[in-house]
Amino acid sequence: MNLLDSHIAIVCVPVVCALELGAVHMYGAARLRRDVQFMTRRPLRASWLLLWRYAVPVVLLVITVYALREAAGPWGWFVALVSVACVPVHAAREIYGRKGPLMQRIRDSCRPSPEWGPADPLIRQSWKELCANQAPCEEAVPLNKITN
Repeated sequence: MNLLDSHIAIVCVPVVCALELGAVHMYGAARLRRDVQFMTRRPLRASWLLLWRYAVPVVLLVITVYALREAAGPWGWFVALVSVACVPVHAAREIYGRKGPLMQRIRDSCRPSPEWGPADPLIRQSWKELCANQAPCEEAVPLNKITN
């Protein structure tokens, strides 16, 4: 049990946080800010953008480097990596299930589907109007520098 406690927390938490940060950077911090404002109906301070873009990645890197110094032994690493293996396995399955060249499949799997958005039709209409009235967020990371 000590093996699980010491290694899963050391590796899984930074990996999951890094994946969430990657999602924020691919989606775009400004888009995320807009969506959170829409959901909460309260404006978010610009400091959130600074945190999402700069502070959180630096803090995560420092915590990861410090925590990984404590991890040792092949079995500990094996147990820790098995617990997060579902993420790349699911990503590979999603990419493999699409059609086209590899880079196109990767780009398509990182884009939301046309049905993506609020499920409730009234809320969805309000959200689409908000998105249409705002300037497009240019900060999202284009994969392979090819725009939509």
